[in-house]
Amino acid sequence: MGRTGIQGSDISRHWRWQGLRLRFGAMVSRNLLLPALALSALLLTSAPVNAVEAGAEGATVRVECTRSSSLINISILHERRIGKVKITVCDANGKVFYIEEGKALKNELVRRIDKQGMTKGEMTLTVEAHDFRIEQRFLVQ
Repeated sequence: MGRTGIQGSDISRHWRWQGLRLRFGAMVSRNLLLPALALSALLLTSAPVNAVEAGAEGATVRVECTRSSSLINISILHERRIGKVKITVCDANGKVFYIEEGKALKNELVRRIDKQGMTKGEMTLTVEAHDFRIEQRFLVQ
């Protein structure tokens, strides 16, 4: 007849192995706690800079500028069709880094701007349309 399950002296070896595995697992989890905390602190400090401002009559502008990306995401949302729009990005001294004039045929407009050539520091995004004007400050890192 064949053996099934754990029998005789195999039982003590089995439980010793289980205890070793449990102790080793606890040691590994203790040794990984500090790096996990350091990683979470790093992720919290490099979180994206989100700036959201609601303007007149249901317009919302959202700017997302992360340190890890070379792009600035701009999202404009309005309750109606946006129409003619002018987007300007300038620094605190008034130097213009980006300007766009166009027409948005929908109620949402998304732009991705390359931040290469922009100075680090506080920038101002200005969005002008036929029925709203919103200025939003954000930080380039």
